[in-house]
Amino acid sequence: MIQTTAATDQVVKHASALVVYASTHGHTARIAARIAEAMRAHGVEADLHDVASAGDAEPGLYDVVGRRRVAA
Repeated sequence: MIQTTAATDQVVKHASALVVYASTHGHTARIAARIAEAMRAHGVEADLHDVASAGDAEPGLYDVVGRRRVAA
């Protein structure tokens, strides 16, 4: 569990995140969705995109950018 203080709580509540994933059978999509859901539960504005639809997303506009990659 992550401990937060009032100061870190404020940063998290105003943070935005971009989560991009690629999934063949849907497993990675479900993992990425859970990650975004957990971030939202902590006050982070999380945008979730399949890599095919992420072309319009501008990573520089987010505080956090993550990607989930599965080795072939």
